[in-house]
Amino acid sequence: MKILVVRGIKIFFLLFFSYINKNLSCDCCDECWEKFFPDKKTSSKYSDKNKKLDIPSIIEEEKEEGENQGEKEEGNEEENKEENEEKNKKEEEENKEKNEEEENKKYLESLLKDINKVKILKDDFFIKKEDIYERGRELGKGGFGSVYKIQNKKNGKFFALKQIVTEKTNIIKITQKEIQNMILLRNEKNIVKIFDVYRQDNFVGNFLKKIYSKKDNAVCFYIIMEFCENGDLYDFIENKKIFDKENLRDKIAYQIINAVHSCYKNNIVHRDLKPLNIFLDKDWNVKLGDFGLSGNFEYGEKDSSTDGTKRYICYEKIKKFEHDPFKADLYSLGVILYELYTEISYSKGEHKPHSKSYKEGFYKNGNVEHKLNNNLDDENYYNLKILLTGLLKQLDVDRWGWKNIFESEFYKSLDKKYKE
Repeated sequence: MKILVVRGIKIFFLLFFSYINKNLSCDCCDECWEKFFPDKKTSSKYSDKNKKLDIPSIIEEEKEEGENQGEKEEGNEEENKEENEEKNKKEEEENKEKNEEEENKKYLESLLKDINKVKILKDDFFIKKEDIYERGRELGKGGFGSVYKIQNKKNGKFFALKQIVTEKTNIIKITQKEIQNMILLRNEKNIVKIFDVYRQDNFVGNFLKKIYSKKDNAVCFYIIMEFCENGDLYDFIENKKIFDKENLRDKIAYQIINAVHSCYKNNIVHRDLKPLNIFLDKDWNVKLGDFGLSGNFEYGEKDSSTDGTKRYICYEKIKKFEHDPFKADLYSLGVILYELYTEISYSKGEHKPHSKSYKEGFYKNGNVEHKLNNNLDDENYYNLKILLTGLLKQLDVDRWGWKNIFESEFYKSLDKKYKE
């Protein structure tokens, strides 16, 4: 409509100046023409007194311009339509992801109240979810299952899938406790994040036949977790090709301490702290994982468990004494920090220190100080040695607690440097 109105006005002025040109022989035709039609050339055919204006051709030009303008506007409308469709599609996908996250959050919270409400699969995960996830390489294997790298086909994100297969009732309960403790810690920065959980009953082996059960009443759990690109702390310590290792050590030490404290805040004891259970993401941030031996305790409550990896367990566990479970974790923390900074096994040079016939001197405070002085004699490690001396005390009653750790010069210097 707008184009037709503009065209009508222009035609009116064309006829008007044609009349002036014919009857009045105005010498300023070019000037008038330029005034009203600045986009038209003032050629001789418009200003010549003896030459008539070619009105039909001018009208035709105006018509063509209008059609071109109309086509251009139609093209713009089409482009805008496509852009809006893409925008709407993107918004729908984002909303869908948000809704899925919200639903999954509610689902995980429901498992804290009733772990038996876990999603049940009738078929193997890799068959049932093959339209969503693509299976990658095996990252590790344990006594009851394996961990795989998987990729979401829709958004390209990578995850770690832990598959646990067992026929034993006590292992099923332990796995359920692991899931619940991971859910409790899912909002902690330096803990491996859990995203989803499935269960398959009557499991007889996955489609690649890598895991079998002896009976058809086995239970299989699938736990989808955060994938850590830089592997575990053991690889970090052993890898001589990491050029920035010196600068990364302090950052990693600080985050390991905070990860263990996150457990303490939530009344959770890990019981198997070691470099193999500490993972590193793409930015070398610490993610503590593998809560298969974890337990829940009130402060002051005693534990009689001897669980853990012998190289990292405390004197009380070796002697099968009742002990403070949180202090037991702090002993393991001390061993990990020692190995992180020295790149030497804490039990190196000791003759079977954790066997039944172990030498009790391995745990004695004098032996600890001797070990620290030999392998951390640099002045830069002075504050670290004080911290480790407190964490590696033979008896839990003498061992440092969290108040001592946070007040130590070693931790305060790291906190000043890395606290966000």
